[in-house]
Amino acid sequence: MISASSGLPVSLSFPSGDGWSSAGDDIAHGLLCAEALGAKVDKSTHLLRLTPGGREIRGGSLPVGEAGFLGRVAPTCAALCREGLWEIQASGTLQERSSPALWSALAGSGVQVRVGSGWIGSVEGSDSLRPPHLRHARSSQELTALWVATACSGGGDVLVSGEVPSAPYLSLSEESLGFFGAKVEAIDGGFHVSAAILSPKVPLLVEVDASAAAVALAAGCISGVELRVPAPMFGSSQGDWRIIEHLRAFGCLIDVEEGELITKGGPTGGARLDLSGEPDLAPPITAVAAHVALTRGESTVLSGLHTLDGKESPRGAVLCDGLQRVGFQCDWEDPVMRIGPGAGARHAVCLDSRGDHRMAFAFALLGVSLPGVSVGGAGSIAKSWPNFWASMT
Repeated sequence: MISASSGLPVSLSFPSGDGWSSAGDDIAHGLLCAEALGAKVDKSTHLLRLTPGGREIRGGSLPVGEAGFLGRVAPTCAALCREGLWEIQASGTLQERSSPALWSALAGSGVQVRVGSGWIGSVEGSDSLRPPHLRHARSSQELTALWVATACSGGGDVLVSGEVPSAPYLSLSEESLGFFGAKVEAIDGGFHVSAAILSPKVPLLVEVDASAAAVALAAGCISGVELRVPAPMFGSSQGDWRIIEHLRAFGCLIDVEEGELITKGGPTGGARLDLSGEPDLAPPITAVAAHVALTRGESTVLSGLHTLDGKESPRGAVLCDGLQRVGFQCDWEDPVMRIGPGAGARHAVCLDSRGDHRMAFAFALLGVSLPGVSVGGAGSIAKSWPNFWASMT
């Protein structure tokens, strides 16, 4: 196995807020995995510095926590870039999930893969690996994991059969690899990924998380409050910034002033939206649709949600159940959700987030429209936004 790292440090800059320390459990587990793979991690308030290393490491444990992205990328990188047996430590809802297309691609390339009833248990590479072949991916993260590991192991081909969902996330992955000198090129039957060189001349600026910003913007529109969030970086590849377009489809007013997005008016009617490129926007958008149903008596149709249930919870069913419990009409028939007018609950209702941070966000937004709604499993927000509840007050 060949590592493409140069041993020079990589700096990641967090320009605002509380810096990396407020980024959540997924980031914390990512740093633990980086250290397990041999990197040295130096932390300050707004800067992380990672120095590659550890080529002599032969196996170990990868504490991926509950992070689906990390749970795919870390084992794949370990199998393709490091020797030895690597045990995967998943927790929470990730223990019950799976990523069969990725596990099959790794096994087909010559990696020894142990899979139990849920998430992958261990991986062990070899010195004679074949190009991985990803067939019928269920998540864009499966292809991203293979791209990243291939770039870090010296470059090569990644073969693909079938459509890979959520293309905007792949654009973001390609852009991120480009920062490290790796180029992704389409070839017949898949992609060629060139080797990464971990010696950038400037820090990698970590932009605002569009998925979190979407929740804040939805809260501003529902409540009628003038709420401000940092605007996207120029040329951002985050597909979830389409939240601006989707909120405007409901009639919401969102202005851009001096690098900030500002909510200046709530929804005026229902919408028909295709979320196939950004399924993580479904939770906050369902809350906006419920607000429209309550205040305007209009329905909303959300389509393209075929990957919604392969997450921390069966999100389609959980969202629909929550909406029905507070009095709305909701029909979920994968991949389409229809949300319509209902009486709306006027009494105390506790909605179970099922340990899913995005369900907690969605139900909190329902509580903006319907006072008395509370959220069970509220601690799940620590995964991605630890200070969410404080931010909502």
